[in-house]
Amino acid sequence: MSSEAPTEADIIAGHCLASRTRALNRVITGIYNDALRSFGISGSQLDILVMAARFGEAAPSDLCRALTLDPSTLSRNTKRLRAKGWLETVTAADSRSHPFTITKKGRAMIERAFPAWRGAQEKARGLLGREGTVFLSNLTPGGETGGETGGGAAAVLG
Repeated sequence: MSSEAPTEADIIAGHCLASRTRALNRVITGIYNDALRSFGISGSQLDILVMAARFGEAAPSDLCRALTLDPSTLSRNTKRLRAKGWLETVTAADSRSHPFTITKKGRAMIERAFPAWRGAQEKARGLLGREGTVFLSNLTPGGETGGETGGGAAAVLG
């Protein structure tokens, strides 16, 4: 048995929270994408539809901030959502802006996908446990935690 001290690479590989968070992201995203696949929508796309429904008319920059997405990711996903008739572009006074709104077909998609989303939510909650679920529910886009209960999100997340 070797008594060599672990190298810096060994320590980072074994303890890096950033790496483990990326792995967790892939696992959780996979749970939602698997549940939503039969509806022809991904978890990321459902997030965009939901925020568009909540915003009414959504400016891309506002959605990027709300969902912590980069503009190219939002553009790629909204293009797919428009092609399926779930979002539509709204004429804006500023021709540089391309706001959009959810369509009736998009709202219907949210309603149809909701039971599958809820199943994925329960599966993810089971994986994360109560403490992990509460922590993520309280996480704000800037990375800070905001309070003990997560406000309205805690009621939906359970």
